[in-house]
Amino acid sequence: MKMNARIMTIVVLVVLFGGIALATALGLWNTENTRTPTRLEKGDAAGEYGEYNPEDIRGSYTFTEVSKFFEIPLDELRLAFGLPEDIDMTVFRTGDLESLYGDQLSEDQEIGNGSVKLFVALYKGLPFPLTEPEYLPEAAAEILKARGNLDDETLAFLDQYTLQVTAPENAEAVEAVQAEAEEEHTESGSAESVNGNTTFKQVLDAGVPEERIVEILGMEMPNHILTVKNFCLENGLPFSTVKGALEAEITGE
Repeated sequence: MKMNARIMTIVVLVVLFGGIALATALGLWNTENTRTPTRLEKGDAAGEYGEYNPEDIRGSYTFTEVSKFFEIPLDELRLAFGLPEDIDMTVFRTGDLESLYGDQLSEDQEIGNGSVKLFVALYKGLPFPLTEPEYLPEAAAEILKARGNLDDETLAFLDQYTLQVTAPENAEAVEAVQAEAEEEHTESGSAESVNGNTTFKQVLDAGVPEERIVEILGMEMPNHILTVKNFCLENGLPFSTVKGALEAEITGE
């Protein structure tokens, strides 16, 4: 039996939109922006189903995005992490904190994307593992304590992992620190250093086995043309930690 053009068009539309509706019902069709954090599911936090998961905050998220997703006033985030009033929060990323405070910290300390995850989780009363040291500026810790919703274990954790750091006074100072961090060791293909411009190909060329890189990252081997720093920012990994581990592999120390 032959179908005319009008009937064929109707059939195609029914199949197309019916398939999308079915896929949506089954959770297989998702048009949500991939930069949106995942949501907590049943069993993650009683009474908090549907909240965004702070552990899914990536280093490439701006502070404006964090404020929007987790409904935390931007001014409180600014105060917590010592960001000057004239800095553009729609541009400054959580991962940029590493370069902002890096020169004031020891090698085993870091204020970065993990610090933002911790602050957001405690601010919102959402679950977050207190098993690894995530450091916070003193201002962030004081804001959390003032909310009065922390138990004794969490308060003790904050006391241990709170740092006194000096915040830059203006946006120009912040931008200068960022620029200096990006330009540090700009010599491409350095045999012993990993910097903001180092790609995974260069790490491989320096003699680090792919399986060791996978072990350090805790995930599959990225595209070789990606820079290590951008990959860390996009996936919420502490760049300084990954950098140190890769450099240790390169130098054999």
